[in-house]
Order: sequence, then structure tokens, then C-alpha cells
Amino acid sequence: MILDSGTTTTAIAARWRNFRNVTIVTNAVNIAAELSGASVEVILTGGTLRKNSFSLVGRLPKKRYAG
Repeated sequence: MILDSGTTTTAIAARWRNFRNVTIVTNAVNIAAELSGASVEVILTGGTLRKNSFSLVGRLPKKRYAG
């Protein structure tokens, strides 16, 4: 599952804490923190921290995930 930053996606992430065999890819530092210690695997995209939204942005994620 891919989750962007935001309050709605943070609430969704909290609901997925106990799911098994799920990988969540996110650019949201707060979502990664919410899921730390949970059953799901979390992958952060990397990048520069956007402080107002706790999201990671920039060229690094674009290069890494570009098709």
C-alpha cells in the first residue's frame, strides 16, 4: 500500500497496524512513526524533510521510483 502524508492517511495507517504480510510505502515520517513496532513492513521513500507536513520530498524519491 502507498500512503502519502496527511491526517486521513495517518488514520488509515493506524487501522493497518495489526495486518500481516503487508508492506506500506510512505513519504510521511509521522506514518512511519505510527507504524513502528507494528506487524506491517514500512518503507520510507527518502528525501528532504518538509517540516510543515513531516513528509519527505525531492529528487531522491523521484529518481528511485521513476519508471
